[in-house]
Parts: sequence; C-alpha cells; structure tokens
Amino acid sequence: MDEQGLTDYDYLLGILALLDFEEREWDRVRDVETAFQIKAKEAMTEYFGKLFGKGVPSSVLSKNNILFRARQIKQPDVPKLGVDSSAVEKTITKALLSEDDIARLERVNETKGFYLTPWDMAAVRALQNGACTKERKKRAESLMEQLCNPGVYGFTEKDSRVPPIDKRKEGRLNTVSDPYLYLSVDRDTAINEMRPSIGQLYSIAQFEVNTPCELVDLSGNYLNSSNANYGLGVIARKVSEPNTDESPMFYHITQHMAHILQDKGYDGIKYQSALNLNRTNIVLFNEGKVDFVLSEIVQITGVSVNFDTVLPFSKKDDV
Repeated sequence: MDEQGLTDYDYLLGILALLDFEEREWDRVRDVETAFQIKAKEAMTEYFGKLFGKGVPSSVLSKNNILFRARQIKQPDVPKLGVDSSAVEKTITKALLSEDDIARLERVNETKGFYLTPWDMAAVRALQNGACTKERKKRAESLMEQLCNPGVYGFTEKDSRVPPIDKRKEGRLNTVSDPYLYLSVDRDTAINEMRPSIGQLYSIAQFEVNTPCELVDLSGNYLNSSNANYGLGVIARKVSEPNTDESPMFYHITQHMAHILQDKGYDGIKYQSALNLNRTNIVLFNEGKVDFVLSEIVQITGVSVNFDTVLPFSKKDDV
C-alpha cells in the first residue's frame, strides 16, 4: 500500500477504468460517422488532436532493412510472373528425357485413360539404371542449380507494389486514393496476413529500405512506461481489429488517423499483426522509400490456429 492508501488492486482498477474510457471514446467517435457523416471528420479530427497532443510514440526504420509483401497468385495472374513454371518443367524434363521417351509419354497419355506428367516419366527413368544418360542428368542439374539463385520468380516489381488506382481497394489505413504500401517485417507474417488456405500459391516480394523512415509506433511496445498514453494503447489494438461485419465505414476512423499522421510528416505507421500480436506490419505512405529486390513463389502446405476455450470453464482453473 502506498502513502495515499492505494493498493496494487486499486491501481489496477484505475488503469482498467482508463482503458475502458478510451475504448468507449474510440467507439463513440466511430459511431458518429454511422449516424452523422457530416460531423464525422470534425469529430475524428478533434479526437485525434487531443490524443496526439499528448505525444506520439515513434521509431526509425533503418536503411537496408528487408520487408516483405505477399500477394496470392490466381490462374489469370500466371502470365504476369517472372518465370513460366510450365516452361521450366518442360525444359528440365526435356533435359532428362530423350525424344523417344517424350513420344512414348504422349502415346501413353492418349491411350491409357490417365495422365502421366513429364515429371513422373523422369522419375521412372531416373530409377532405371542407364536409362537417363549422365549428359542429360548433368544438363538437368545445371538448369536446377540456376533456379536456386535468387531472382524474380513471382510477380515483377510492377505487380508487387501498390496497385493502380482503378484496381485499388480501401484498406485498414488507406482510402482508394492513397498509394500506401503494406509490408511485414518477416515472410511468415506477410503470408499469414493473407489468411491463406492449403494449396494456394503466393508471390512473396522482398523490399529493401533505401532511406531511414520515421514511423509512428502503434505496435503497443511502448506501454510499459509509467507515463503511458492509454488512448494510444487502445489504438494499438483497434488499428489491428478485423472488420468482421465487413462494414464499408469500419476503417474510416483509422484511415483518417493515417492522413493526420501523414500530414504531420511521418513516413508511415508500425502496428501489430491482426493474426499474431507478437509480429509487426508496416504501412509506408510513400512506396518510393523502398526498393524492389526479388520475388519468390510459395505454396501453402498447412495452416495452424491456436485457441483457448472461453466457456465452459475448466475445473482445474482457479476462480
């Protein structure tokens, strides 16, 4: 107990009350837009003016940092990729198989009622002693070694950056007119942000920061301070909140916040991933702050979800 007679329990209740107040303030301001769109911008500007008037936590994104961006590869997108995977397959199998093998493969597929790929035939030939000459194996290995080198295999730079305005959608922090680039600090987070399903293909682009960037830090890492701004603590959660109702106005408050921070001269915002609160995403207001490096193609082979049971309570839990 301190000199004023307050216990740790009283202090905790006070913090919870502050957090609850800030949460209700956020929801109140967002609800203004739903009911009174004319007053929405005025209400949000006033709200963020008071909040950011207490100070804005920031951090510097250093030059040469590598960031990642994922984009799903759908069938119509295949011609846009940096490499033609079917052409790669044909080139390697042609190096492994003789002309007679390829002709035999085509006859089998025409007459047997099932489809045997060149890769299948190559595997069969590799198991047969002497069926694939050392020369052909060497050619195939050389081609495969070339494909081990980093390069542009997924989408090219044009299709890895911000989409053109006619194909752009509203996002967590951008309106259609905002050319903001969303990035993740690691490959896994970039993929998870896409909410992938098993079997899907994704292009993972790597970007390198070409100049130091000052970011508003809404990741929540600053909340250990005794002078923490609890309103910003609420924003750290709200900016990662999913739009489960798919409301067209759900993200208008965070979009307005981004515009205010951009006008203040910041280069972007750092915030928690909605899929893993221990991971971080970054949105850059100017995509020119990063250089495109390369892209790769990945296929989703598994998706994992962690959960806790809310009800019923476990009998082992202390109440």
